[in-house]
Formats: sequence, structure tokens, C-alpha cells
Amino acid sequence: MRKNRIVFFLGVVVLILVLATVSPFAAAWLLGLMGLNLRQDTFYLAYNILSEVIPLLVWLGINRFYLHIRIRFNQKTPGKAWLLLSPIVLVMISDFANHPKFSIAADNIILAVLFGFSTALMEEYVFRGIFIGGFKDNFHLSPLWTAVLSGATFGGVHLINVLNNPAALTATLLQVIYAMGMGLFFAVIYLLSANIWLPVMAHGLIDTFDGLLYGSFNSSVSNPWFFDLALALIFVVLAVIFWQRRTKLVVN
Repeated sequence: MRKNRIVFFLGVVVLILVLATVSPFAAAWLLGLMGLNLRQDTFYLAYNILSEVIPLLVWLGINRFYLHIRIRFNQKTPGKAWLLLSPIVLVMISDFANHPKFSIAADNIILAVLFGFSTALMEEYVFRGIFIGGFKDNFHLSPLWTAVLSGATFGGVHLINVLNNPAALTATLLQVIYAMGMGLFFAVIYLLSANIWLPVMAHGLIDTFDGLLYGSFNSSVSNPWFFDLALALIFVVLAVIFWQRRTKLVVN
């Protein structure tokens, strides 16, 4: 059983990295194959969305025909469950405090929403749905350790971003720590609600907000280091508190 866990973990991580590397090239190739005469901003939008949709489709296919991991979509999640997402306001406040400038034209809003939620859907399906479903349900790892592993892996794979800018190693490491804390929080939310749409919504709102604020989806690179560390610590503490009070907070 332990060997199978290791094989599953390594297989998922390797596939994540391979898809993260290959998908942008595949997206550019597909757009070129279509021969569409797109404006630069439209091409950028289509390219980035395809770069997220391609790996999502691959994961959906692998799960459908091979892994058979149950992704939870609790249709009876009560309204109070959405209150568990309220701490994401802290991220928005932090980001706004460091970059109080919005780009709120209609085109920019559409761009930010499409980018933000396509990224969130793909990442949450893999790091919460596949990871937690695989380790908790298939390999019977404890829910707490499953959440920790989900968050740690989510943060760890962000190290690949240093390949885009080797000089930004410190910023990338801060991003890794920030993503670990956020990933743990999202994992606990998923475990408490049994509804993948909650972490997708939280993740998507953060990325959309950052897209409007920064013109990108990488807020931690732009924030002072102490903001990233503070946010990471806050979300780890919140995840622990939520988990310790799970008998009162559980909403699935």
C-alpha cells in the first residue's frame, strides 16, 4: 500500500510538471493550426485559456478511464458553507494595499474572470480533487495528512516558475510558501464541504482579483516578503482551527 502511494504521488507530480511544460506549446500550436487572424490581446486570452484547458482535459480523461477517483460535487452544500471562504478577503486586502490600482474596463474584467477561473478549475481539480480523492479514498491516508500533502505539493510545484526567471529565486520561494499555506486551506475547505466548487470559487476569485489589480495572476511576486509569509501563516492557522472544530463546521 505504501509503495502504491509513492508511485501514485510521483506519477501525479511528474504528469503535472510535464503538462505544465507541454501545454503552452500545444496551445500555441492549436491556435496556429486554426489559422485564426486574432488581435494580440485576443490571441493572448485564447492561448492562456487553452494552456489551462488542455491539462484539465487530460486529467479528466485519465481519471475517467484509469484512476476512477471520485471528485466530490456536493449538491446539497448549505449556504453557510460559503462563509468558510470569507478569509480570502485577507488576500484581497493585502494585494490592494500593495497595488491600489484596478483595470476595470469590460474587456479586462472578462479577461480576468476567464483567466482566473480556468486556472482555478484546473488546479483545484488536480490538487484537491485528484490528490485528496486518491490518497484519502483510494489509499486510506488520514484526511489531515492528505490535506497537508495537497498543500505542500501545490506549493512545491510552483518552483517550476523559477525557470521563467532564474534571477527571481527568492520571489519564487516566497510564492511556494504562500501557495503551501493557501493550498492547505483549500484542502481543508474541500474536506469539510465535500464540494470541489468551494475551493474553485475561492481560488478563482483571488486570481480574478489579482488579474484586475496586477494584470497577472501572480500576486505574491509583487508583494513585500513579509506579506506573503504573514498570509501563509494566517491560512495555515485558519486551516488548523477549522480542522480542530470540524465537528461544528462540517457542512457536507
